[in-house]
Amino acid sequence: MQLDNQIKQANDQVRALRESRNDTESSILKHVADHNLSHATVRIKDGALKFAFNVKQPPAITLAFLGEALAECCPPQQAAAVMQHIRAKRDAAAKLVPEIRRTHNKDA
Repeated sequence: MQLDNQIKQANDQVRALRESRNDTESSILKHVADHNLSHATVRIKDGALKFAFNVKQPPAITLAFLGEALAECCPPQQAAAVMQHIRAKRDAAAKLVPEIRRTHNKDA
C-alpha cells in the first residue's frame, strides 16, 4: 500500500506540473499573439521554439466516434453490424488478469 501512496503522490505532482506548464504556455501564447510575434523563433539551450497557431488536433478514436463515422458512410444496418463486430472483438481481446483492489476508508 505504501507503493500505491507513492504512485498517487507522483501522479498528483505530475498533474500539478502539467497545469503549471499549460498556464505558462497560455501566458506565452497570449503574449506572442498580443505583440504580433507569431513568426518569431526563440533560441533555447538545446534547440529553438517556434509558435504555431491553428494546429489541428484530431479527436480520440472512441467507439462513439467510430459509430458516428460509420453512420455517415454506411446504411444504418451495416453500420450497426460493424459496430457490433468491433465491440465483440474488443471484448474477446480483453484479458482476465489478477489484481488487488484497494478501497479507501472515508475518514482517511
